[in-house]
Amino acid sequence: ARQQLLDVLAKDEWRGARIAAAVALGKLGGDDAVKALERAAAEDKIDTVRAAAKQALAALSKKGAPK
Repeated sequence: ARQQLLDVLAKDEWRGARIAAAVALGKLGGDDAVKALERAAAEDKIDTVRAAAKQALAALSKKGAPK
């Protein structure tokens, strides 16, 4: 499931799916999730997706980003 979330965040055309993937990855944590969220926060073309990725990263940093 993790790889599917990473793929959705990186490639899905629907912003809602990318936002949901960012939220889920923010709950799961892990190095791969952090990297994908950082990429989305910096590069996604939709501001709400970038914001969701930033919020997910903040949530991970608060709980110590479990791996």
